Amino acid sequence: MALVDDRGRIAGRVNLIDALAAIAIVLVIPLSYGAYLLFRTPPAKLAGVAPTTLYQGPNLRVGINGRNLRPFMRVTFNDVQGRTFMIASTTNAAIDLPDLPPGTYDVVLYDHMEEVDRLNAIDGHGHSEITGGRIRCIQRVHQQRVPMFG
Repeated sequence: MALVDDRGRIAGRVNLIDALAAIAIVLVIPLSYGAYLLFRTPPAKLAGVAPTTLYQGPNLRVGINGRNLRPFMRVTFNDVQGRTFMIASTTNAAIDLPDLPPGTYDVVLYDHMEEVDRLNAIDGHGHSEITGGRIRCIQRVHQQRVPMFG
């Protein structure tokens, strides 16, 4: 008996073209899944902000720590976007703050127009505080000098 008969079947049961197509499909599915795992963009995550307390004034800058940060991201403080996003590495970046009035602000990380991560003062269950989750802007009070004599 011939390996391929006159109808193009292998061993008289399966068509040669169908067998090659089945083998290709069986090989392509795991290969495409492996490529997806290898080349997908990992999600960014915020870990902390430093310093957490700032005095109101010009030219303020905070640093953020996280994972998988990318240069085209942006950070907002509640609804106010930071002026710059200067990335040092995939785990650290510095943000120049806009002029913020005194208050407490959530730190929100955006990737294009989509919110990626948010640092709140309380975790999702409402139990414990996250250290460095919010920044607090305090109004600077100027002290008058009192003369020592007279």
